[in-house]
Amino acid sequence: MTQICHVCNEQLEYDGQISLDRFYLRALGLVERVGGYNRLGADGKQFVDAVTWQYYRQFPQEYGRRYEGIVSIGAVLQDSQIDRMANKHRLLKITESPITEKYLGLLVHRACFDGNGCHNVDLSRIKTAEQALDWLFHLGEKAWFHPLGFIMILEELFPESRGKAQSFYVGGD
Repeated sequence: MTQICHVCNEQLEYDGQISLDRFYLRALGLVERVGGYNRLGADGKQFVDAVTWQYYRQFPQEYGRRYEGIVSIGAVLQDSQIDRMANKHRLLKITESPITEKYLGLLVHRACFDGNGCHNVDLSRIKTAEQALDWLFHLGEKAWFHPLGFIMILEELFPESRGKAQSFYVGGD
């Protein structure tokens, strides 16, 4: 397994974790402490940018664009690229209509995010797809668990299982 940390975009081996929490509160607190997004240092911006981007990826029904009629793939790709760079705008949208009942998942190095106060799963405990499914079922019993986000992370960790975990979790073939 060789994946990328959501915060620093560096290679991630088994020295990381999946952290599950209401990260928008941490991101908002960080921005408020320094007096605005533009005053954040590089590390702070990386964290806020990672959190906002993952909210948009993992909660597409709440934060994604809704297109009507025929839309060109070019327009969708352009909108996606603009959204990827609009971190300050995304943070404002997330804090205006936050998702409080479900947790966001981040795939991170321990050094990039300490995970204090979060539900953390060390990657050393998810070395196989079978172990990943065990965690999926275990966490699925929690009221705060958001399966789509966790499944997206599992698909990053195990690209060969792309699409299988979600259909298995929701009762597909």
